[in-house]
Amino acid sequence: MNLLRTCLLSLCASAGCAFAQCGANFTYNDFTVLGGPLSDLSLLGSASLEGGVLRLTPTAFGQSGAAWYRLSKASVGTGFESRFRFRLTDGAADGLAFVIQDQSPFAIGEGGSAMGYGNGPGVGITRCVAVEIDTFSFVGEFAAPHISVQTRGAAENDASDSFSLGHTFIPFSILEGGEHEVVVRYQPGTLSVEIDTLPLLTVPLDLHDISGDDILDGECAYVGFTAATGGAVANQDITYWSFSDGSSGGCGASFNYFDLSDTSLLTLVGDASQATDVLRLTPAAEGQRGAAWYTAGRSRVGDGFATEFTFRISNGCADGLAFVIQSESGSAIGDGGSGLGYANNGTAGITRSLAVEIDTFGFGDEFGAPHLSLQSNGIGENRYEDEFSLTWAYLFGIDPCDGEPHTVRIEYEDGTMLVSMDGELFISHAVDLHDILGDDILDGECAWVGFTAGTGGATADQDILSWSFDDEFGGACVPPNITQFPDSSPRTAGQRAEFIFGGTGSGPLEYRWYLNGDLIIDGGRFSGANTDTLVIDPITSADAGQLDFAILNACGSSGSGFFLDVICFADFNQDGGIDGSDVDAFFGAWEAGDFAADVNGDGGVDGADVDTFFGAWEAGACL
Repeated sequence: MNLLRTCLLSLCASAGCAFAQCGANFTYNDFTVLGGPLSDLSLLGSASLEGGVLRLTPTAFGQSGAAWYRLSKASVGTGFESRFRFRLTDGAADGLAFVIQDQSPFAIGEGGSAMGYGNGPGVGITRCVAVEIDTFSFVGEFAAPHISVQTRGAAENDASDSFSLGHTFIPFSILEGGEHEVVVRYQPGTLSVEIDTLPLLTVPLDLHDISGDDILDGECAYVGFTAATGGAVANQDITYWSFSDGSSGGCGASFNYFDLSDTSLLTLVGDASQATDVLRLTPAAEGQRGAAWYTAGRSRVGDGFATEFTFRISNGCADGLAFVIQSESGSAIGDGGSGLGYANNGTAGITRSLAVEIDTFGFGDEFGAPHLSLQSNGIGENRYEDEFSLTWAYLFGIDPCDGEPHTVRIEYEDGTMLVSMDGELFISHAVDLHDILGDDILDGECAWVGFTAGTGGATADQDILSWSFDDEFGGACVPPNITQFPDSSPRTAGQRAEFIFGGTGSGPLEYRWYLNGDLIIDGGRFSGANTDTLVIDPITSADAGQLDFAILNACGSSGSGFFLDVICFADFNQDGGIDGSDVDAFFGAWEAGDFAADVNGDGGVDGADVDTFFGAWEAGACL
């Protein structure tokens, strides 16, 4: 288990990470962009998305992969049903498992017979139950292929037969390369498993009492898959996955869109569309109106929420956009122009709504633009006119139409709504969503949340770049959200290398960098290891490898990474050897004035580069 995951888990243990929403109901018809919410998966180890499938292991030795649904924990304690299809090709490895665990969305176990969840002999996943499909038989083990339910309660799980609650032989081949469907059902006291409609195994199980251990957080846990290879290899794929814990009858939503490359849980209305990795509410065209609502479920907004989103207005300056709470429908939309997609501008506005509008076009009889305003007409159609503003504020010092990203944070708690932009508080106002102009605009505590925008004669691309939402906000903590990623291009050995990433979330924020799984500490060639900007000066060939980064706070963490490629300029043609062909390649570039020949990194191609190149070449090595 690498140090990045260890440190993230340690922070959660010490700071008390909060997971706001417990409930999961989803379907991945496949693992393409349109097949399901790919951004809601945490992929670890060898797990990847390949050709529309979730590949837990490729055909390689010693692999361990895991994939967790990370949008929220599932409410498993009161019962659930999970259906998935798996496919094993190009070999017969150790197997895969459907896993329930309350360790973290970064959990992963060992490879080989540990199948990605167990201890073998490294680190296994704690607070865990694994429904394993074991496809490799060792001497003294249950015959393969078999199903087994494995757990050690709160301790690290283990794939040994002695920790099985029950097992059964699978009486047909599952290694022929075809798809096989598994259904796992749990009701408190019993877990059952069927494959290809054949009921094969039922075991007694109480997730709140496994040898005296309660492995859940309330009724909540993460759900997902693990798999592994050892000396035997195979592609071990999940091709379909649906999960239902019965929580959809309630109301609640907690999510984090790092970007909007996957909008499968959103309903886009009017002129709203997905544009690469952004949600485009309006294109730069006249007379547009767009809306986008989170419709995987209504949000529980009545007793508090917090949301952060980053927007960008480019290619012009139109009428503006709004964050909207409404109880009309998941396909509601208002008028364009000064209606900003939520209000009545001559046709129809959204009823039972409150809009936090960012108005960027000033008419003579309106508040000065740009401004923020809380707009509501109670249960009636919302209006854009100033008289329907609960409060407003001019955006001094901020130009929303400058083509740059701007971040808005909205908090609602104890009858007060706070609205900040780019870290500056502009609005703090008494608001009661159950009593606006005498009207209750909610359904119980529930409403749809989302965005609207409009253009009239003035036009602009009005985009949402990222969005996080927490409807069990209870103070000042929104989990981190990475919004800027480092430049992952190859670097040249011997030169200064700088890597910058950024994110949003409740402060204080902590930053971590890891190289090949080891925490980077300031000193020597490394600086900025505890900031959003890491500098390696000079970078060397030995620094090549996996560069991971994470942002953390008291209620969560967010991490990512990439492979850092360091180019050795002595091996100028990058053929793996340092010889005369590198001299020819270097002088060819040097005589042409190619910037690649600026091996000393001083911004010019001159005699100093010849000296630097030959110093490294004659030594037969790079820095």
